Formats: sequence, C-alpha cells, structure tokens
Amino acid sequence: MNEKYLSHQKRYVIGVSGGCDSMALLDMMVKKNYIVAIAHVNYNLREDTDEDYKVVHDYALQHNIPFYYKVFTKEDYQQGNFQAVARQMRYDFYHEVLDQGYDAVLLAHHLDDELETIYMYLERGSQTNYLGIEPITTIQQMTIIRPLLDTKKQALRDYCLQNHIAFHDDYTNFQTHFKRDQVRNLVLNTYTDQQKEALLLKAKAYNLNKQHIQDQLKPLLEKYHAQNKINYHEVPEALYSDFLFALLAEKIPVEKLSGHLIHEIIHQMTSTKPNITLQLPLHQQFIKAYDNIT
Repeated sequence: MNEKYLSHQKRYVIGVSGGCDSMALLDMMVKKNYIVAIAHVNYNLREDTDEDYKVVHDYALQHNIPFYYKVFTKEDYQQGNFQAVARQMRYDFYHEVLDQGYDAVLLAHHLDDELETIYMYLERGSQTNYLGIEPITTIQQMTIIRPLLDTKKQALRDYCLQNHIAFHDDYTNFQTHFKRDQVRNLVLNTYTDQQKEALLLKAKAYNLNKQHIQDQLKPLLEKYHAQNKINYHEVPEALYSDFLFALLAEKIPVEKLSGHLIHEIIHQMTSTKPNITLQLPLHQQFIKAYDNIT
C-alpha cells in the first residue's frame, strides 16, 4: 500500500464493496492504525448482495468501525447508462458520509484496474489529461485517494487469504456484459507480463508529455480566464487541441469531448470566417469573433 498521500491526523471513508480489493485495503488501513469509516453500497442487482453486506458489516462490528450503508433499487437507475448512473449515486453517498466529519475517500483501485483503463483509452483514441487512474483526484469537491494502484489484484486476494480476511466475489466481474469486463476477461488476461509493462510504460510517457503540455497551457488558460476570451493566434498551433480540450473540459464531461468535435472547432476557428457560433453539448457554445475565441 502506498501511503504517500495518507496521514494519521486525518479521517478517511473507505468505499468497501466486500470484494478482496476493498477488504484488503480496509484491513491494511486498520492494521496501520489509520482513522477510518466504511461506506458500503447495495445496488440490488445480484441475488447475493446480502453476502457482501455480511462480510463488510461483520468486519465493522469486529473492529468497532463506523459503518455507513446505502441501498438502491433498480428504479433508481432505470434511466441512462447504468455504470455512469451508479457511479454518480455512489459518489453522492460518499459526499453524505464525508459531511459527517471525514477528510477524504479511499478507493481500492489496483494495478489491474489501471491497465484496463489505459487499454480502453488507447482503444477509443480518447483525449485525456491523464492516461490511467490518478492516485489522488478531486471529484465533486471530494479528495479521492487510491493507495493500491501499484498492487496487483492477485496480491490483494493473497493478502486476504493469508490474513484470514473474509471477502465475497462479485460474480458479475467475471462476465462480459460491460466493456470493462470484456477488456478484463477477454483481452488483458491473455497479455504477458511484458505486454502489460509495455502498456504502463506507454501511459507513463504519455503522462510526462501531458504534464509538459499542461505547463505550457497554464499561462494561456490564466490569460483566457482573466478576460473570458483569447486571441487564438496567441496559442501555438501545436497546442490548439490541448488548449481547447482544457477549456471545454471545464464545462463539459470529458466523455462527451470527442476528437471529432475538437477537430471541427479547430477547423472553424482557423477558417476565414470572421464570426462563428458552434453549438456544443450541455447548451454550451463556442464563439469566434474575429480573432478572439470564447
């Protein structure tokens, strides 16, 4: 477990599903004497979710840990993409728990999760400021920390078995209904260690390059925000895509920002037309007024 972002002076909420990943993280935090609480979500999508609850609740009782529990029904996420809706509900719940006097949320994403994320981004060709899963982020004004990103899932399962920590597998993780499950069970499980290492190295190189670009973008973004517009000629042509992505991501979820959209904005921005208005997702607009864009 990487303790770089942790402090014994802070109070943490751990998202615990009952699987070996989150149960291992929970037990590591308890054994290292961190102040923790448990947040457990039941989506009621499986007939055996009571076993998840029992594993997590029993551990909470045994170690006298505050236990927060949220139950959802299928009606709660009938509309839209299940994974996106469930994620939003989960984070809303974490926010409720944090308001009880905690400082940050800890999640048990591990090295295998990171590999899946890297593969999916590369396959889609999606633009992103970070390829992989960041160890610490801010979501909905919450600090989210992931201390297990350097640890393989098998090591977490072994930890639970060796330390006699009860856990319950979610059998849907072994199915292929969702894209991430397909990547996990049909693609990455065929990769050699060398192929996985190559993925990680590619992500590392990507992220170093992105950090260099972010350093170049910072003064340009500051100038834009100071006047709510910028002469696009002041932005180096090589940074057009990254600059626009950064601006758009402030208003629009990144999953709605396709490379095609940004390419079309650049095409219009650099055209000879003096005045242009483009409709964007979520009722946003891109406006070009002569050389100024907003």
